[in-house]
Amino acid sequence: MVERELQRQKMLREMGFAAWVAQTPLPGAMTSPVLGEKPSAAPPSAAAPSPMAATATEQQPASPQGSPQELLAQVRAGLGSGRRREPAAATPAVEQTPAAQTPPVQRSPMRFTLQVLPMSFGYLMVQQKDPSAPSFNREEQRLLQGFAALWGGYHGMPRTFACPLGRQPMYENDAKEALTGYLSALSETWQAPHNKVLVLAQPRVAELMVAQRYMAQPLHDGQLLVVSSLVEMLQEPVAHKKASWQAIMEAGYYAAAQHS
Repeated sequence: MVERELQRQKMLREMGFAAWVAQTPLPGAMTSPVLGEKPSAAPPSAAAPSPMAATATEQQPASPQGSPQELLAQVRAGLGSGRRREPAAATPAVEQTPAAQTPPVQRSPMRFTLQVLPMSFGYLMVQQKDPSAPSFNREEQRLLQGFAALWGGYHGMPRTFACPLGRQPMYENDAKEALTGYLSALSETWQAPHNKVLVLAQPRVAELMVAQRYMAQPLHDGQLLVVSSLVEMLQEPVAHKKASWQAIMEAGYYAAAQHS
């Protein structure tokens, strides 16, 4: 048995592992076979084995038999003679941190200009492509003149609603409050049947007035309808002109019998 243990330790040394076995009993440690004797040690017969040593020797399992190659394979597999495999250390659970919430994107300030034109039905509010320009460009002007001609053209001097109202930037909430107040002021100047407002505006500006374009909604004792802007009608005329004209007809802004 001692020879097999020495052979096992030799194999471990060849593989780069150091095996240490105490030659004298350690306090509190289980007894193990003595591998040789020190020159000063007493003969084995001089010292009577303790009951604990005898019990441990009886309970120790027999070493498996096999060739050196088999023993080496067992050592490499962690199954050396008389060696117990240590249980694998439990991998600590990695604490999952909650995903960082993306902060809401701050939208840019509102900047737009609406030309307010008196019409036979009430008012036509049209968004300019360039909010800093004094008026519409040539393509917008041509399309707007043909559009307004369906109601006989303008019925007075145009007005202007520009956002921001001053030099300070305005975001959605402030712009919505300002535009709502302007529409309320317009409603105080009309009388039926000239109590309708038709707005040609892009989606972001339309959101300040209505939840959905192409759907008429009440405005005090009148009516408000927002459809596509001139820019959208110029870029995609088939889609935007059709949707806008259908909404205008359904809301009663244009009656073919009155203009025949």
